[in-house]
Amino acid sequence: MKKILIFTILLFINSSSYADYTVLGNFKCGSLLQFVNDKNTHVKTAITSWMEGYLTGRNYELDRDMLGKTNSDSLYHAVLKFCNDEPLSDLESAALHIDSKLNN
Repeated sequence: MKKILIFTILLFINSSSYADYTVLGNFKCGSLLQFVNDKNTHVKTAITSWMEGYLTGRNYELDRDMLGKTNSDSLYHAVLKFCNDEPLSDLESAALHIDSKLNN
């Protein structure tokens, strides 16, 4: 029984699709755009939540305040624009790009 449990855990840890979904920043723009085209209702919430968390973390790291600079809808559309322009990129690259645009 222990061997089966260990094998199952190792299988999930090494699965690339598992990693793409647990580490949203590694999520590819092409996959994200396909989810949007398929009208997946959870994509907007997942993207905006991840982006807000990312930007909050960067703000704490750099001791800065961005209150009033953006909102969830703006972040979502900024990610979609970045991914449409750079479909071979990923969500982390979009976040870095958007963060740099917000803090010029």
